[in-house]
Amino acid sequence: MHKGITLRKVSVCLLSPHPLVLAEWERLLSPAGFELQVRRLESTLVPALDRLPLPGAELFVTDSPAPRQATEVLVAGIQERYPRARQVVVAENFSEVSAFPLLRLGAKGLLSYAEVHQKLSQALRIVAAGGFWVPRDLLSRFIDSTLGLMRGRHVPPGPANLT
Repeated sequence: MHKGITLRKVSVCLLSPHPLVLAEWERLLSPAGFELQVRRLESTLVPALDRLPLPGAELFVTDSPAPRQATEVLVAGIQERYPRARQVVVAENFSEVSAFPLLRLGAKGLLSYAEVHQKLSQALRIVAAGGFWVPRDLLSRFIDSTLGLMRGRHVPPGPANLT
């Protein structure tokens, strides 16, 4: 880093139903210079998004110990309320069944619990800068499936010849 250049703090909202998870994430991220806001979700069931006090943040990190559908509803609700915000979901593991809907809904990062201690700060910086943090093999399968869906649609071969 060059002298005289200051990095802007990224605002991050941490969401989890577990106070210990929130405390641990806060402990991990505080030294990294993020502007943290912590929100405890009341349950692991589908949240009532209209009653959920979500602060405006550039980045949302959602703990996903809940049924897959509850996480999907939360990700979709955040995306609807804050379309410019980026989202990272943390879970035990990800498969095509759990990951693909989250990516389609706008999640930019998927991180396993096993990676949190070593990679959370790095993942948040990459996602905040506009990148993706998704396991390479999972991202490749997602792209293949998305392109496979598009193969059935008619796509013009190139630019039209206009005069």
